[in-house]
Amino acid sequence: MRYILYEASNNTIQLSREVQFLTNYVALMRLRYIDKVAIRMELPPEIPDVQIPPLLFISLLENAFKHGVSYRVESFVEVIMQLEEGGSRISFRCRNSNHGKAGEQHHGIGLENVRKRLKLLFGNAYTLSIKKDTASFEILLIIPL
Repeated sequence: MRYILYEASNNTIQLSREVQFLTNYVALMRLRYIDKVAIRMELPPEIPDVQIPPLLFISLLENAFKHGVSYRVESFVEVIMQLEEGGSRISFRCRNSNHGKAGEQHHGIGLENVRKRLKLLFGNAYTLSIKKDTASFEILLIIPL
């Protein structure tokens, strides 16, 4: 809560603080779901000392838990963050189980707001890719550092 209230109001934040926030969020979800959800998180072994806009990844991670978890069937959430191109870019991949009915679409504003924010922050210098099939939903975000 302190991170969101005090640090996330800055224009930029240390990448290490953002990673710590994501790690804490996943730890909380592990406590909440215990054995109901297979959760995997992979982070770079060393986080570069760079600044990024705050709260870039949390909406994507929250959506994975919100839409990817079922109490009736096996569920999973996978998060992989990697440095690319010699550390000049970072990729954030979030994949989760898809329990929606065929053709069902969520009409929330979360992803649309993420797209608008990325466009304002990075122009065309980012990648946001979304893949969905009957078993999984995957989102890939790549941003320059």
